[in-house]
Amino acid sequence: MKNAILKKSLATLLLLSVVLPATVSATPNEIHENRQLTERFNATIQYVKGLPQSTESNNDLSGKNNSTLYVNPFGSLAVGESKVSNGVGAVVGAGTTKGKWITTVTSATASLWYIMVFQQPVLVSSGDKDISIGFGTAISHVSAFQPQIGRHETVTIHTATHDGVLYEQRTAAGVFYGGKPI
Repeated sequence: MKNAILKKSLATLLLLSVVLPATVSATPNEIHENRQLTERFNATIQYVKGLPQSTESNNDLSGKNNSTLYVNPFGSLAVGESKVSNGVGAVVGAGTTKGKWITTVTSATASLWYIMVFQQPVLVSSGDKDISIGFGTAISHVSAFQPQIGRHETVTIHTATHDGVLYEQRTAAGVFYGGKPI
């Protein structure tokens, strides 16, 4: 019994020796300010065509001008992703943003769109903004029950706030709803 407690204590101390140096430069006030900035941020919910499904896709340097340094501050602080699926009489989507630093505040706000050919996309549902601190994951859910037959997309607005600066990225995922479960 004492061996198990000793091993757990040593493991905890080892973990703290890795995590604490990352938090030395950030005070609770800085994290609180980052959270307030994230809470006050109101992104415009709009449909954007051709978004990647994950923010990790934005780190791909192919197609970029090799003479230009491409830096993605959001990608160094968090990773965001959109997902959508269809089921029995419903289309369900979610957007997630996971922090990579203990001092980063992240958020996710998902929206569900009905995509029509030759017409503007129609906003079907907008999820609540969820906020997370550190390594946690912010999750925003959207759904439509008995939606119209056709293509639906979840578009997510991801934010990562660090050192008083808010960074934003958007992702999307699509699915075809045929009126019946697959």
